[in-house]
Amino acid sequence: MWPALVSSEFLAVLAMLVLLVGVPIFVVAALAIVSGVLQSDIDRRIAERTDADDDDPETIEDRG
Repeated sequence: MWPALVSSEFLAVLAMLVLLVGVPIFVVAALAIVSGVLQSDIDRRIAERTDADDDDPETIEDRG
């Protein structure tokens, strides 16, 4: 009911502001979350590989 009391130009300006500000914020937040998940997964895999290399007797013999 309240949108009928507000002019259509004001609603158009409000919609444009939401699109100009809200959408980029959403996209940046989504990219930050995805990159954080990927980075933690990469760190975990690197840690698993280095732990596996440290425990592997063949690589220990090759080192020294």
